[in-house]
Amino acid sequence: MFVLRGRLGASLKEALEPVSIKLRRDSTEMTLDVQDDAQLYGALAKLERLGIGVVGFGPVKDEVEHDA
Repeated sequence: MFVLRGRLGASLKEALEPVSIKLRRDSTEMTLDVQDDAQLYGALAKLERLGIGVVGFGPVKDEVEHDA
């Protein structure tokens, strides 16, 4: 998941497909499937080319509870 500065518009979302986004008050959470380092760096480079500021990024936490 990437946390992006500002609210991502629909046209920018289309440029970054396939992604899932959640709009927050002052930021956008963008989730995409990254298989390796090359894809990660490619996604970061694309965001930079589009002028989108990255506030942070990290793995998506599993929201499903598992029995111990």
